[in-house]
Amino acid sequence: MSARLDTLDKMPPEEVEKVMDEIRVWCEAKRGRQKQLARDVGVSEQVMSNWLNKRKTPSLTYWLQLQALAQKIRRRRK
Repeated sequence: MSARLDTLDKMPPEEVEKVMDEIRVWCEAKRGRQKQLARDVGVSEQVMSNWLNKRKTPSLTYWLQLQALAQKIRRRRK
């Protein structure tokens, strides 16, 4: 059995939760951000909603995009 590289299984759950919480708060702060974020990442609004509401977990590819966004959000706050 080969290891799948597109999952977050090896990622510390606290890190995944922290980043998703930051993005969730950022989306809630302004109407329309979730829709725009979904477009920017290349997923449907429903998929983004599932991630933000903890019903699903993004693949590693999308996780890296979301993590980069969270870093930009942090920099803007300083």
